[in-house]
Amino acid sequence: MLQQHNYVGVLLVDGSSLLRIERDSGTAAYDSVLQQISQCLNNLHGDVIRNDDLVTVTGPYGEQFAIFLGEKRRAGPLKDGDLELVADRVYSYLAPKVFEIARRYLREVPRIFVGYSFAVNNPKLRPVRVVQRILEEARDMARNQARRFGVKNRERIKNILVNEQIKTVYQPIVRLTDQTVIGYEALSRGPEGTEFHNPTILFQLAKESDLLFELDRVCRRLAIENAVDLPSGKIIFVNTLPNTMSDPDFQGTKFREWLKKVNLDPDRIVLEITEEHAAQGLDQLRETLDQYRVQGCSVAIDDAGTGYSNLEAIMKLEPTFLKIDMSLVRSIETSVVKRELIKALSGMARSIKAQVIAEGIETLPEYEALLDLGVDFGQGYLFARPGVPFPEVAALPI
Repeated sequence: MLQQHNYVGVLLVDGSSLLRIERDSGTAAYDSVLQQISQCLNNLHGDVIRNDDLVTVTGPYGEQFAIFLGEKRRAGPLKDGDLELVADRVYSYLAPKVFEIARRYLREVPRIFVGYSFAVNNPKLRPVRVVQRILEEARDMARNQARRFGVKNRERIKNILVNEQIKTVYQPIVRLTDQTVIGYEALSRGPEGTEFHNPTILFQLAKESDLLFELDRVCRRLAIENAVDLPSGKIIFVNTLPNTMSDPDFQGTKFREWLKKVNLDPDRIVLEITEEHAAQGLDQLRETLDQYRVQGCSVAIDDAGTGYSNLEAIMKLEPTFLKIDMSLVRSIETSVVKRELIKALSGMARSIKAQVIAEGIETLPEYEALLDLGVDFGQGYLFARPGVPFPEVAALPI
């Protein structure tokens, strides 16, 4: 490429952060992830990159990939932003796919970074030496991309917030004994076609950009305002972070006046807090929740059983609902341990007069096992996927 076109550009896709998968889950899991990423890179051809661009592996175990661009992207002089534009397109295409492939193995958001460089042919030098040099330059740039992407992501999230590019979808919560809908959980999505559409990525990057309060505030407000056609007698579960509950526009008189404006009574709102955050600043959180309870709202603790915190602390909050994390629900019909854990959580819930909701129910055997365990309510793809305005529930055999 270098000799034929007198020029070669390179994009270096650095997946070194994924090495943790091998340490935590073994070589088979790590190799499977890399193979899937390799396929995604090959799928770039004809769309993000040209068919004659070359995709190669550069790392010793495949954690780094190089994409060689044999020709300039357009006629005329090469500009500084040309390769950067292609690098950004590759990143935007790969980032959400890498997230989907690797997230089951990592607690944090899986990351890749893309660096770039180019070379002009020098007949006095060995071509391999020239190529090796630009690979090193691109690799160095990729390793310094965290700050660059951090700045870009912060600006993109600001744009999402200012323009309120948040879509609210709703997923039914049903009574397991008869599959009647008691309410809906409001779920937020970023702009479609971007990595921000995935809520995990959206909230993680907002946290890194110190914009979590602002994002949570917009999502919470839109979740309630978009529920204008909430069916009569149904309740709405609204996710919120404890530190954003101190938002002055979401308290006291302003809160009541706003709910009146959107025609929603406080007793139809359930404030949902994750178990991870529920144990932080417990006394202050209990005091804040009591203020909302006085106004008529209920409280749900989400992701119960994930092990983030002391369950005794959750009992002190006395939630109305305890939501069991989907990791305990998955394949519960084949796991004695999971069934015993859910029995224990259900017993704890009864002791504080809370009702149990099982999340992420996807199969009929899971549903039947939870029904046998006496779990009160459930939600998941088996009943309905999140949608707009309020999805209907598929009828199941009882």
